[in-house]
Amino acid sequence: MGSSDSDSDDRTGRSRDAAVDARSLAEALAPCFASLADACLRAHEAVCAIADVAPTTTLTRKRGAGADGKKLTKKQKRELRAPRQPTAFNLFMKAEVVRVRAEKPGLGPKEVFTECAARWKAKKAAMGGTGGSLAGASTPVPVKEKKARKEKSHKKDKKHRDQ
Repeated sequence: MGSSDSDSDDRTGRSRDAAVDARSLAEALAPCFASLADACLRAHEAVCAIADVAPTTTLTRKRGAGADGKKLTKKQKRELRAPRQPTAFNLFMKAEVVRVRAEKPGLGPKEVFTECAARWKAKKAAMGGTGGSLAGASTPVPVKEKKARKEKSHKKDKKHRDQ
């Protein structure tokens, strides 16, 4: 039926040795291509900086891979990620900690944050209670609507109605 030659693969017709060679070649070249793509990306950013133009590119690294083609650690991924926008509370605390420390220099960190939290609570209540954003910097909180409950019908009730 088929040949008994151990070098050929019946499904593809290619020799197994050629497939192994191609796979090892691809594995050997992957870090080279990753570093080449990284170099192209850096060159593009440099040219855009010289031309005073915002860099726009479709070149991206494979998700989870570094310049050498190896997996990134959690710490490295976290460093690459863009930081989140500060909320109204973050902005308030940043400014208020400075004010409280200027007003009461003898307070420790715990007391400073306790005072700032009390001021936040008072300001939030003055602005309209919970959920209100201060200066429009807060991330809106989605409100879930309650679904209307369906009436449950039981088999016993159906039997009694039918009779």
